[in-house]
Amino acid sequence: MPKPPLLLDVDGCLSVFPHEEVHRITSPHEAVGPDGGTYVLNLRPELPAWLEELGEAFELVWCTTWSTANEAVGPLLGLPPLDQVPFPPVWEDVPAMLCRKTEHVRRFAAERGHTVLAWVDDEVIREDARALERDWTGTAVVRRWQRAFVETPPLRSALAVTTMPDDGITRAHVEQLLAWAGIDAAGPGQS
Repeated sequence: MPKPPLLLDVDGCLSVFPHEEVHRITSPHEAVGPDGGTYVLNLRPELPAWLEELGEAFELVWCTTWSTANEAVGPLLGLPPLDQVPFPPVWEDVPAMLCRKTEHVRRFAAERGHTVLAWVDDEVIREDARALERDWTGTAVVRRWQRAFVETPPLRSALAVTTMPDDGITRAHVEQLLAWAGIDAAGPGQS
């Protein structure tokens, strides 16, 4: 049985945003961003072990605007090259009530034949998961972003895990994801 994808954001999820206590919980690492600039990523030392554990239950997938995540971020975390949700160079007609990435996640899932997925991001909320699971057939296409939902099948199950940018992913998030993945015999999204 194939593993469900776990979509991973970088900024505010794997890399904690700077704050006065950030160096107590993270180690700074320099990385070259997609624009060629050098950025500091504040990564928890536990992340490689957590991602290895999550990789046992999920297919890890980048869901970040870091188009260079495989080259710049992955090696810092001991990750092999991962699949990546493609995003446009310019964001247009972004829905006010959803994360700007949601329509692209829906298309990605449809193109890869995924019916379940989990997504960890500091911008994602439960409404995003509902939009991924909703059957939009028959919905009048008023805005460009709605086409992605009308033209693609709904997911059977989607989990949206919201991180706080100051903390990023925590052990509690890892436990939540593993429970959802159905490490018991229930299967993805059924536990």
